Amino acid sequence: MRAWSSRMARPIKDAIEHFLPLLRPYWKQLCVALVAMWLDAVLTVFRPWPLKVVIDRVLSHKPSRVPFIRTWLDSASFSRMEILYGACVATLLIAIITGLLTYYFTQVMGQVGQHFVFALRRNLFAHMQRLSLRFHDLQRTGDLTTRLTSEVQAIQDMIANGLIMLVSNLFLFIGMLVLMVWLSWPMALATLAVAPLLLLVVFRYTRRIKVATRKARVCTRRMGALAQETLSSIRIVQGLAQEEQQDERFQERSESNLQAYLETVRYQARLAPLVDGLAAVGLMIVMWYGARQVLEGAMTTGDVVTEVACRSSSAIPPWMHATPSLQPARSCNAPSGKCNSADR
Repeated sequence: MRAWSSRMARPIKDAIEHFLPLLRPYWKQLCVALVAMWLDAVLTVFRPWPLKVVIDRVLSHKPSRVPFIRTWLDSASFSRMEILYGACVATLLIAIITGLLTYYFTQVMGQVGQHFVFALRRNLFAHMQRLSLRFHDLQRTGDLTTRLTSEVQAIQDMIANGLIMLVSNLFLFIGMLVLMVWLSWPMALATLAVAPLLLLVVFRYTRRIKVATRKARVCTRRMGALAQETLSSIRIVQGLAQEEQQDERFQERSESNLQAYLETVRYQARLAPLVDGLAAVGLMIVMWYGARQVLEGAMTTGDVVTEVACRSSSAIPPWMHATPSLQPARSCNAPSGKCNSADR
């Protein structure tokens, strides 16, 4: 167990040592973007509440139980139409503010990601030029070119897209969980009844997908290296009539690349219906328990609707949103490639 932990910690430590200095000049922008993500998550948590107010106060004449303004809203002498108009305005304001916040932190993270990739590619290229000739004799030019271009770009995609989705959905998941517990902790437990099984499925298939994707990336680099070497020495290949032999070698590596990516697709295809099925089971539990609570008078219809809305937003763990694109898995070889290329 200790050996496994050390093997897992070493790549993370190497990535931090190489990436943190490049991100340090943008720490202010990153902090402001994190605050914007947090505010966006808070407002998104309150997005179902105007509908709850309409159901409980306008349609059913029951207490609204809205956080922070519950006493004022339940004691104020508003008419049904005034409450309805206020709920509509609140819904529109929440949508506008969350849209502006999303625009801001998406733009900031995208700009930081582009500057980060610029600095990383510049440093990596300078590092490669200063390695010994012995290192370059042992490496394929196509492999190094792939690391310098496509894999560095994969890191940029991870920062600009995967990190945004992961952090924002993590904030949203925590906020939704707190809200569900505040409304009704037994209902929250019913909502999270399938969470352990869901986490087990997600972690199991995510690990398999990452392994398969790493294998596919290795095959892609080998195929690119063969293509570049063949085309750069095309005069020799044609002079020695080696076209058929090179075709066979390229087809063999292409088939290996195809099989590796097909394995990744199979795992992705299995994961999606499993997650949807477990989410449906969780929704079934919430519907059954919530309906019973409403019939017994322990909860209002608006409470159940809010719980269902929260559950729909937090049913999938935040790390699942980064899984389909597999950016961390695709880019994880880039830092290791740079570390391995060090001429020790």
